[in-house]
Amino acid sequence: MTTMIQCPTCKQMLPPGVRFCPHDGTPLTETTAPAALNVPTPAGKAETREIELPAMVGGRYRLEELRGGGGMAKVYRAIDTTLERTVAVKLINPDLRNEPEFDTRFQREARIVSQLSDPHVVSVHDFGLDPVYGPFLVMEFLQGMSLRERLHAEGPLPLKAGLQLSAQLVLALIHAHEKKIVHRDIKPDNVFLVNQSGVRLHVRVLDFGIARIYRDDEPGNTEQLTSPGAVVGTPRYMAPEQLAGQPADARSDIYSAAMVLHEAITGKLPYVSGRLTELCREATPALEQLLDQCLKPNPAERPPSAVEVYLRLQELGKASGILLLPAGAMDRLIAARRSAGTEPTVAYDPGQTKPTVMKRWVLLLGVGLLGALLVAGLLWKVVLRP
Repeated sequence: MTTMIQCPTCKQMLPPGVRFCPHDGTPLTETTAPAALNVPTPAGKAETREIELPAMVGGRYRLEELRGGGGMAKVYRAIDTTLERTVAVKLINPDLRNEPEFDTRFQREARIVSQLSDPHVVSVHDFGLDPVYGPFLVMEFLQGMSLRERLHAEGPLPLKAGLQLSAQLVLALIHAHEKKIVHRDIKPDNVFLVNQSGVRLHVRVLDFGIARIYRDDEPGNTEQLTSPGAVVGTPRYMAPEQLAGQPADARSDIYSAAMVLHEAITGKLPYVSGRLTELCREATPALEQLLDQCLKPNPAERPPSAVEVYLRLQELGKASGILLLPAGAMDRLIAARRSAGTEPTVAYDPGQTKPTVMKRWVLLLGVGLLGALLVAGLLWKVVLRP
């Protein structure tokens, strides 16, 4: 008889072997330090004043409709009255401004996030401090739905669509990690499916606003935008080191991205619902192996970089042709992996593939011509030479 375990926070009964509650992130084993958690309780939050719409922010942006938000910020559809275009304005929760240095940290963070420029990252157009409404970010306005909304409306994605989504998510992480930005809150709510013509999915990653800046080469000068020991993110998608209040790096994003991929193609989170190949018949053991490695509790056992994860996804999807990049882009990814000094976990290099049929024919033709020249030389010496 299987002995179930109970989460001490939400009282849900869970199968044995589960390390963290998938509902609220409560550690269920001794592998984390619950005392290090620093998650604010809902009871400690002050009521947020509702804004009467329309409202002008930054002397330029007219808020017209509340579109969503959570404990950290609210997002509005707005009109940029200068450029006469629709934008999304994120207003930071005023409760977060209790710290004296918050506004300075916000502006520093906004400048960093505005440097991100990738087709799979939502663009930040502007930011500022409004005298009435406080800190705000201005982003491109996207038409579509989040992965969370898509899963609720239509269920899991087909495997090909899930791999395509995952590849674009990982490309966004590659771009951010190159700029030393860790997302720290990858989840279906922050993966946005953009409406566009055609059948190909187009993904934008949202909310790099809680990112942490890290410098591997200068550990003594690490600059954090959040206080030490604080847990930033959504517990059920966070890596164990984040739940324990330890520093997060690129491998923490890799863990969360693997959680999202598993849920995208199965509709369920890993560890509490069965193996990937049991839940998604299209999934291959190789994909299950990749996700298992990305979800290792020890960060040192995960793939060393998002580049490595992408190259392995590329290999998995190559047969169907849905993850192929232009040759130049693939070369840059491989060069990035080599320059990082990390050993690949799978020996995959497009430059080391087997010769094609055309290459073999060229080789045979060259050998034949060389042989014909040698024979002609011998005949000239033996027969035709006087």
